[in-house]
Amino acid sequence: MKWISAGILSASLCWPALLAADEVYRWIDEAGRVHYGATLPPEFAHLPHEVLNSSGLVIRRVEGAEAQAEAARVAAERVARDKRVRADRLLLLKYDSEQDIFDERDSELANLQRDEDLLGRSQVSLMNSMSSQIREAADRQRAGLEPDPSEIEEVAALRQRLVANEASIAQLGEREAAIRDAYDVELNRFRYLSAGGRQGEEPPGN
Repeated sequence: MKWISAGILSASLCWPALLAADEVYRWIDEAGRVHYGATLPPEFAHLPHEVLNSSGLVIRRVEGAEAQAEAARVAAERVARDKRVRADRLLLLKYDSEQDIFDERDSELANLQRDEDLLGRSQVSLMNSMSSQIREAADRQRAGLEPDPSEIEEVAALRQRLVANEASIAQLGEREAAIRDAYDVELNRFRYLSAGGRQGEEPPGN
């Protein structure tokens, strides 16, 4: 055994193994007992401990896994709070009133609506073109003529463009929802701060 408890500390000071060690570990177990040892047993490695030199002076402190995890959590919370504070300050610089938020949101949605209208007109045009090509192909078939390969290729190309247009329209719908959600978040935050809420803090109940 290379570690001893404080209960026999006087003996430990004379223990050759400890006297010969350049470093001595000191830690407190879960029961509150202080231990000294030339090495730190693995079962105690997760605990905070100190390293003493041959003169008995503390030369290093190790907080332990749990203490380190807690310190990391606190540090992460501090970083997150600082980030929220900066975001709150920017929000208050960006808007003077709730109407400013509504105006900016509506302007962005109007731009999006123009894109949707353009895609909608393109969709109608593509559908009309494809219907026309299909009618021509049907007329040729009724006349007993072979299908025109170029017409078949044109119909296939129009169908691909229709599918791509539909995907773009769906993406614009998703973007519109995201824009509304983002401005709702800004609006709620602005209201909280304007009512005296502290920057970086969350409203009660959140």
